[in-house]
Amino acid sequence: MLYFDEKKRKLEDIFFSSLDNFLYSVKIKDGQRNWLSGTVARVFNQMHFDRALIFVTPFGSNVFGFDPHSGKRVGEFDAQARIRSSPNTANDRLFVGLNDGKLLCLTRQPPPPPEGEQGQTQTQTQTQTQTQTQVQSQTEVQSQSQTQSIQSWIQNLETQTSAIQTQSQPQTQ
Repeated sequence: MLYFDEKKRKLEDIFFSSLDNFLYSVKIKDGQRNWLSGTVARVFNQMHFDRALIFVTPFGSNVFGFDPHSGKRVGEFDAQARIRSSPNTANDRLFVGLNDGKLLCLTRQPPPPPEGEQGQTQTQTQTQTQTQTQVQSQTEVQSQSQTQSIQSWIQNLETQTSAIQTQSQPQTQ
């Protein structure tokens, strides 16, 4: 994956994973390594860059977010099921397909304000609200995905049935 620096208006770095369970950032200019960051397993899927994060889904059930400048892991989510697809984003949502056929959707939440500005209790309440919103979003998308899958399956079945019926009817001249 290539990183284009908007301020300098040029390609700066290349990001890649290796079978040694690491994510690498290398300067295009001279090939020097910027950083090296460990993952929990091999990354077979494509990485995805969205605004300020690199999303990675190593083999297993985790989704990780990495800072492209430092390589620091800044977020993770355990899907509780094996992830089958590469991560993708749209409208502040991260999508990954699970091995059981479900679509997982995580909604981007703004980071909480620094603790010096608000009390610990309010920050905990915000975190709980964010988690509840993520679970609701996941449930809604899974339900919609299952409904759409069933509808699509029924439409395909109807199309196949009508094609078979058309083929089996004798043609009159």
